[in-house]
Amino acid sequence: MLLHKLFREVVLFVGPENIVHMVTDNASNYVAACKLLVEEFPSKFWSPCAANCINLILQDVGKLQSVCSVVDHAFSITKYVYNHCYTLYLIRKFTGWKEIFRPAPTRFATNFITLQSILVHKDNLRAMVTSRELVSSAYAKDNKGKRFLIVY
Repeated sequence: MLLHKLFREVVLFVGPENIVHMVTDNASNYVAACKLLVEEFPSKFWSPCAANCINLILQDVGKLQSVCSVVDHAFSITKYVYNHCYTLYLIRKFTGWKEIFRPAPTRFATNFITLQSILVHKDNLRAMVTSRELVSSAYAKDNKGKRFLIVY
């Protein structure tokens, strides 16, 4: 196994006496390679990366339909706000120039960070969508703006 060979070379280069614990990704090839390494060097320990494990758990939670629809809802809010200069100006004004995190397709925790950020700014966002500034603007009159106002 190539990965085991690479890890073995690193252990030998650094010196087995200088390594106590290895932390790696928890993909099956890493697990297999590290099990072989621990068998070869019994005084060494291995564990999967906790951040990677949490990320995988959040990925599974994010696949639930109820969570997926909430994340899609949050994505539509942030997409609308960040794609229009005026709404971005208003969101910054109403939140005290705080940013709302935008969901990213690759990191699953980002979706939950975005949801938390929207929850923290919920009152400010409601004040913004009902403000005279937004309601009387051209953004509130186009189809995407109407959908944004209804969504929130």
